[in-house]
Amino acid sequence: ENKGGGEEGEEGEAAPATPRSILAMNKVDLVSENRKVELLELARHLHDLGSFDDIFMISSLKKVGTDDLVAYLRSVSRTRRWNMNEKDSSHDHETLAVELVKEQVYRRLNEEIPYVLKIKPVSCKFLRDGSLRIEQDLLVNHVKKKKIVVGRNGQVIGQIGCRARTELERHLNLRVHLILNVRVRRE
Repeated sequence: ENKGGGEEGEEGEAAPATPRSILAMNKVDLVSENRKVELLELARHLHDLGSFDDIFMISSLKKVGTDDLVAYLRSVSRTRRWNMNEKDSSHDHETLAVELVKEQVYRRLNEEIPYVLKIKPVSCKFLRDGSLRIEQDLLVNHVKKKKIVVGRNGQVIGQIGCRARTELERHLNLRVHLILNVRVRRE
């Protein structure tokens, strides 16, 4: 079954005249009780401008309002067959590695560190034995954050690297050498 907006569907249904747009206002749990009226007035004003089909007030950390947002997105999404070939993808090995390392950083360091950490690809090349060598710099903005990412005796970065390498090998179906360097970036 096809749902919601987008281009003409496989069954030939017409596309809506304008794409749908929503606003998700995150971190509403941080708004004090005496300022919630202001937040509601702002949401009402934005809705009255007609820029958004719907407005969701959420706290992704505390899972407030997220079920409504997900339900809405499911209701307007189209179910259809994925029609992209591997050749059409712009994701190369280097991009995949960055995404998988980023995922492991978020899983292991689920507080504030992931938001200040940037991943910079250094190199990605095949070796003579057919394995893939990938090197990346994980850039943080302070020495204290570097210590957190590295962990005691390198345990944290070791876990991140091991898990990301395992996922890379599973996705690429080849042996991967993943080198992760944690550096303090110069502003």
